[in-house]
Formats: sequence, C-alpha cells, structure tokens
Amino acid sequence: MHSLIHGAALAGGLAQGLSGTGFGMITVPVLSLLLGPKAVPPIILLITSVINLSMLLMLRRHVQWKRSMPLAVGGLLGVPLGTVVLLFMPAAGLKILIGVAVAGTALLMLAGVRWPIRNERAALFPVGFASGMLSGSIMVGGPPVILFLQNQQWDKTAFRANIMLLWNVQAMTAYVTYFAAGLITRSAGMAALALAPAMLIGLLSGFWLHHRLPEARFSQFVLALALISGSMALYSGIIASL
Repeated sequence: MHSLIHGAALAGGLAQGLSGTGFGMITVPVLSLLLGPKAVPPIILLITSVINLSMLLMLRRHVQWKRSMPLAVGGLLGVPLGTVVLLFMPAAGLKILIGVAVAGTALLMLAGVRWPIRNERAALFPVGFASGMLSGSIMVGGPPVILFLQNQQWDKTAFRANIMLLWNVQAMTAYVTYFAAGLITRSAGMAALALAPAMLIGLLSGFWLHHRLPEARFSQFVLALALISGSMALYSGIIASL
C-alpha cells in the first residue's frame, strides 16, 4: 500500500512540475481508495501549499492579472461551498459525476472537438467557481480549469502562471474553512510529510521536462491527464458506492 501511495505522489508531482497542475488529480483518486475520501483533502492541501506558492513566485511575471482575476474570484467563492459538500455529502456520487464529465470532455477535445468561447472573461468566473467547489470538496479543482484553458488555447506559460494564482487563492480560502471545520489534524500533517519526498522528486523531474516538451505535446499531455484522472475518479466513485 505504501508503494502505491508514494507512486501516486511521484506521478502527481511530475504532472504538477510539467503543467502547473495535476497533483491532486492524480493522487486524490488513489488516496481516496486507500485512506477514505474525507481524510484526503487536508493532506493534499498541506503538501501542495508550499510548492504552489513557490511556483507562483517563480512565474509571477507571467501572471495575467486582469485576465485571470475572474477565475481567481470564482475559485475563492467556490471553496467554502465545496467544504460544506465535503462535510455533509457522500463523495461517491460526486466523483462519478466528475469522472463522466471530465473523461467525456477530454475525449472530445483529444478528438479535436473545440468550442471557442468569444466572451472568455464572462466564462472565467463560473469556471473558477466550479474549480473552487471541487477543490473545497475533494481537492481536485483542475478538471474544469484545464479543459477550459485548453479549449481557449492558452499558451503553456500563461497556463501555468495563471493556474498557480488560482491554486494559491483557493489554498488560502481552504485553510480558513478546513481549520474552522476541524479537518486539519496532526495525522494529516504527518501524512503530508511522508509524501513530500516523492512529490518533490516528481516535481523536479516535471520542471526538467517542461522546457523540453513542445506546445502540441503539452496540450496532449494535459488532456490525457484529464482523461486519466476522470476515469480514476469514476472508478473510485463506483467502488465507493458499492
């Protein structure tokens, strides 16, 4: 079991370093199966906070503040509602819904189907809000943002920088709501520390690959990541509901 948990942390760190997202999308479905869906979100929050802040500082010159602000505000407002979902609703049905939506959309986009949205600014707030709800409930806020930004064809530097801003805004809000709900515990902190080395190795490997991966390959990787994570979420939701 320990090797599977650390393997998931390694793969999640690789995705995080390469694209700026993906740690929760890779690790949450695996850890939820092994530790239970309510125990996992605070662990993911603790282990990713320092890394995401460091990446935001590194990429701050590439943040498009005016463009990404509706996304960040939506994420901030969505997290508290997501925390309520975590506390009072079973995760199995939500995971099944996420899995179907994310995997289905990723398949369509990998097939080349796109729906460019002209009024991008108006769409960013609801996308951020959906991401915040998913982050607050199961710490998997990536799918709606990844799929939307890929649909709008943001280049990979802007993608990484602006999504880092979103993750940090959501993390600050999640700390407040999780502390208030008593979700951040000593056991969560110990689990985060145990997973940190594997994540760090994956993260550094992802940084190295990022500068060697062409734009087209980057897009394919992000969509494949969404497909894999959606399928895993669907599988874990079905298992949890049995």
